[in-house]
Amino acid sequence: MFKSAPNTGNDDFVLSCKSHPGWHILPSMTTRTNQTSCPFTPKEREYIRRELDIFFGTLPSVADGFQLRTWRGGPHARQPKIPPPLQTMVDRGLMEVRMGAPVPKAFFTESGLAALRLLASDRRYMDPQKFAHIRTELGLPATADVTSDSTK
Repeated sequence: MFKSAPNTGNDDFVLSCKSHPGWHILPSMTTRTNQTSCPFTPKEREYIRRELDIFFGTLPSVADGFQLRTWRGGPHARQPKIPPPLQTMVDRGLMEVRMGAPVPKAFFTESGLAALRLLASDRRYMDPQKFAHIRTELGLPATADVTSDSTK
């Protein structure tokens, strides 16, 4: 019923119908394109947004790190509780956990800060108005001239 359309230049991808000779059928896309180069998974992005969002009227800072809770008793007493999204970032070298007084904190590494800049520069992942304090701290423009694609 279908055959390759003549004189199209690319006969591998264009089909024509015998019952309708002027009609050409283009096959649908079978693979998705990777539109983003974001180095964080969706759960990691949600964790980062939650930690960097305003908290009781206070704007958090990237330089201050993410405060971690600790185990109160048992075999892991006084060790940090590391959430799964943070653990994946630590495993990939994007963040590191530092034990300090009075509580342990997680900090971005140099490669993590570069990845965070990519995340903050794309409005699909971090709202430029809501996270203007983070954009300013990372050296990005607060809200002016923000594109929806980080590659532009």
